[in-house]
Amino acid sequence: ASHLYRMEFEDLSSILIMPASAVVGVSISPLRRRLGEFIGSAIRFYLRRFFNPVPLPLTTPSKAFPPKDLSFARSSVHEIVEMAVTGGNSGRDTAVADGSISSVFSSALRQIYDFYQFNKEKQKEGTGSFVTEFCVRQASRRGLGTKDSPIVLSDHDLNEILVDIDEAHISLAGARACKFMHDLLNWPGVTEAIQNSGGWGKVETYAKMFVGDGLEHASTEEAFWTLLEDIDAFILRLDKDVAYTSKIEQACQDRLRLIWTRFRCGTKKTSVLRMNPKITVIGEHLREGKKCVFPSIAKVRPQ
Repeated sequence: ASHLYRMEFEDLSSILIMPASAVVGVSISPLRRRLGEFIGSAIRFYLRRFFNPVPLPLTTPSKAFPPKDLSFARSSVHEIVEMAVTGGNSGRDTAVADGSISSVFSSALRQIYDFYQFNKEKQKEGTGSFVTEFCVRQASRRGLGTKDSPIVLSDHDLNEILVDIDEAHISLAGARACKFMHDLLNWPGVTEAIQNSGGWGKVETYAKMFVGDGLEHASTEEAFWTLLEDIDAFILRLDKDVAYTSKIEQACQDRLRLIWTRFRCGTKKTSVLRMNPKITVIGEHLREGKKCVFPSIAKVRPQ
């Protein structure tokens, strides 16, 4: 234990004297990972305060124990907007059904972060601001060949196809998350309601702490909070990026449908599946895309 704590304090003392750009080289440790998780928990507290309705009382109210007024613990955002899904079915035991906008906000922010990181890496390969062509690796383009010249998928082929699908899913979820976040943060009255509840200052402080301490590499699961270190800049970025997201969403959907058709993922022919059993894996991977959805934002309906 003493050796572990010595390493921790050596890392912390190094952070105090090194430039921010060099912090990523500090060793990943349980203490730094836990610090990242703590910062994430603190931010989630404020998101619940901003977006969620007042929690229900733990006990049944009565004349002897009337319900307490807890409206001070929440902003009025939940009185302004609500979440809706296509067809009006929000499902049971879901964040949408519970009205937990903060949970969907966190999920959307994580997808946006992955979306931005993916495109940042692709820019190093010479692409534009956003990837707009998907499933273009050789195995994805070849498909299963023809009747006279069939192709039996190798492990390498399968890996290429699954990577293509994963990248399309990252962009599909990211594009939809950008739209959800843009609509929420720009909805009339939302900014004012958050300001009246204390504003984004504490959230920005915690996010800047996360960035300043170089925790992105030590607590990767919480790294998406870095997008909140400057809320105004984040909203401006969403305003600019949302112009591209509908095109990206459509491009992803088109290519994923093409992959489904090209590899005959809906077939039940035993002869086809016997020759290419990997079709089943491709189909299952494609179905994961059904999770890449976010609710729309709507005006609260009168009760």
